Amino acid sequence: MEPKLPEVIDQIFEEKISKEKDLLGFYASGHPLDQEREVIESITTVSLGDTSELIDQDSVRIGGVVTDVRRQLTRKGKPMATVTFEDYTGSSEILVFADVLENYARSLLKDAKLVIVARVTRREEEEPKFIAEEIYTIEEAKARFARKLLIHLAPQPNLERTLNALEDLFAHHNGDVEILFRVEQNGQDRFIRSRRYRLKTSLEVLTQVRRMIGDKNVECLWQ
Repeated sequence: MEPKLPEVIDQIFEEKISKEKDLLGFYASGHPLDQEREVIESITTVSLGDTSELIDQDSVRIGGVVTDVRRQLTRKGKPMATVTFEDYTGSSEILVFADVLENYARSLLKDAKLVIVARVTRREEEEPKFIAEEIYTIEEAKARFARKLLIHLAPQPNLERTLNALEDLFAHHNGDVEILFRVEQNGQDRFIRSRRYRLKTSLEVLTQVRRMIGDKNVECLWQ
């Protein structure tokens, strides 16, 4: 007779695949980026498994998961970190020097899903190396690299007050992200492009917009 296996509660997805990686050296039942794959592919500019065309001093955006963080000191005694970063196609080491480390240290944790803006350093036929310049969580990156912001204006009693509040917010956060309004009219949706305002998006700004009109009525577009 086969032994009866004990009944156990299934682990949280992130915990399960992290243990798979530690035990097997690879992810078996899924990948940490699965839930954000479409967003990451829209935001990033290069995959770690396809770096043959990169040249020295290129600026790139890489999306992936941190599998290891090693902190050390430079020859001048300044703190730095070497981050092993993995996406669907491969992995690479990313160097994070003191000035960047000071600003983004809170994000550099094992299993963290990040988008990293990096500068390429490359010598002739060697594999490229990456030096981090900006580091964002996935939610921060969604806001930071949005190309358009779609706002659904559903009928509501205080619509005029809401529009005035949005206009004030837009005026104080001017940028280059296009603003589109989706308006319900006679049972159909109309799309109106703002000619007056463009927005500098951030997680804080999007949070304010969502508080005004609701989470479901705000959508970032990356293409």
